[in-house]
Amino acid sequence: MKNKKNFLIATLMSLGIGLVIAVSSCNKPSATAPILPGNEFLTTTMIVITDPSHIQPTDTIIWSELPTQTVPDTARAFVTLQRNYTYNYQIIILDSTQVVNGVLPAGDSNFVVSTDIIARQDYHLFCFYDANNTNDIYGTTGSTRGGTGWANVTFTNPNYDHNNPPLPFGMTGNLNTFGATNGQIEVILRHQPDVKNGQCAPGSTDLDVYYNIKVQ
Repeated sequence: MKNKKNFLIATLMSLGIGLVIAVSSCNKPSATAPILPGNEFLTTTMIVITDPSHIQPTDTIIWSELPTQTVPDTARAFVTLQRNYTYNYQIIILDSTQVVNGVLPAGDSNFVVSTDIIARQDYHLFCFYDANNTNDIYGTTGSTRGGTGWANVTFTNPNYDHNNPPLPFGMTGNLNTFGATNGQIEVILRHQPDVKNGQCAPGSTDLDVYYNIKVQ
């Protein structure tokens, strides 16, 4: 498993991690889709956390669950961050079933699912739950994860899609830390063809993952 994790990280580093999210090839003016597309197949969700001032180190936290697993792999789903700080975040999504015995088939573009999500951003929305068990970007309350201790962080300044008017997408933005704490954050990707309105309630769920965050 360690070799596969290292392979995933090395592969993403070779891709530069810098998927161009703010400017993508999708220029559709609205979320209307003549045929409602199905939910994407996702197994691994990575959040790359960087310091815009280049003082704090870059961290990548990874949540993964393959079809053969009964519980998710959260061995790298944790990070320690500086208190009272503003970081940048970027989400990268993979289909790790494309990796066979640590090898990715040559020319397989289906490994990085993020590119598909970016192209379909007009009907996708990332929602984040944190310090107050609320979605602070969009004002939607009520995560389904009960009894969880939430990290003392908030997510703000999401990037926007190409709808008219533009609606939040949230694959990139800011992660803000506050007082020292240990807790979790939850990231949900909502699939919202024909119903996207800037809120998390409509549509279905493509992924629902969580990470452990220590603020010190």
